[in-house]
Amino acid sequence: MPRHLERILRVGGCALLVGCGASHHDGPAPTGTIFGTVSSSLGGPIIGATVVVTPSSAPALAAATVSAAGIYRVGQVPLDGGDGKIGVGTLPSGCTIPAPTPYSGLTNGDSITVDVTVDCVAPVGTVAGTISTAVGGVSTALANIKVTVTPAAAARSPQS
Repeated sequence: MPRHLERILRVGGCALLVGCGASHHDGPAPTGTIFGTVSSSLGGPIIGATVVVTPSSAPALAAATVSAAGIYRVGQVPLDGGDGKIGVGTLPSGCTIPAPTPYSGLTNGDSITVDVTVDCVAPVGTVAGTISTAVGGVSTALANIKVTVTPAAAARSPQS
């Protein structure tokens, strides 16, 4: 042990050598938690999307999945300066994988919220059919009928 990291204690005429430098480390490495949402630009969470947190000076952590409640959570994130990037993947068709989102300010034992919005385009489809009537047991197609199709609110936001 380098001399500047040592401290000598004298107890009853005996010398005890005690390390007290920065290289002495007790307990687990400092970590924090990151949580947030992954949302579509069309509105609503993207359930089932994957989130990968990569601290600035550490390898990427295991992927987390956005829950049915629309939230992801990644715990035990090494601090390494308290910053890094968050990548998002496993998106529905019509959504573009965004550039990694930076985060900062993560401190030991605390958590930060990082929400990510993903650019998505509304799915487009065709509705086809025949409008008819049954008078006297005979089915007859009706002409010049106007039909309006309104998707349910959930259908406007891509879901996995």
